[in-house]
Amino acid sequence: MLVKTVSLSGLMRFAREALMASGVSETDSDVIAQTLVTTDSFGVLSHGTKNLYQYIQKMQAGGLNPKAVPTVDAEGPAWAILNGNQAMGMEKLARELHAAPRAKGAEQIFLPGEMDWAKHKKAVAEDRLALTDAMEKNLKALSEMCAIPIAINEA
Repeated sequence: MLVKTVSLSGLMRFAREALMASGVSETDSDVIAQTLVTTDSFGVLSHGTKNLYQYIQKMQAGGLNPKAVPTVDAEGPAWAILNGNQAMGMEKLARELHAAPRAKGAEQIFLPGEMDWAKHKKAVAEDRLALTDAMEKNLKALSEMCAIPIAINEA
């Protein structure tokens, strides 16, 4: 059985370019692409680049705003309620959580999720990520939609 793969660096470039082509700023595109590709490299394929095609479709339909700025609706000593205002969540959430005055003095800020460090280290060392059928399908559709090439390899 052939395994289809993509290089992490190529996937990062592709995701970044697709986001910028959809109106996301260069800075936010960098953070979003890094978040999605890193998520894939940890083996959490349900929350990584497989969703990029749907995110961009939502932007084009007006369901996500590539220029939105989240706000803090309420907060306490160890919690905050953020309103994403139709933003892509990952870049805004990361910025808000780590830059917020309420985070100063905190030793660490934890976000939920399971990570497989062995998968991550292997993917980074090999600069290669095995694709699921859904990931391949969505990457090809997005490549066609945005007219940005992606190199998918068979091994």
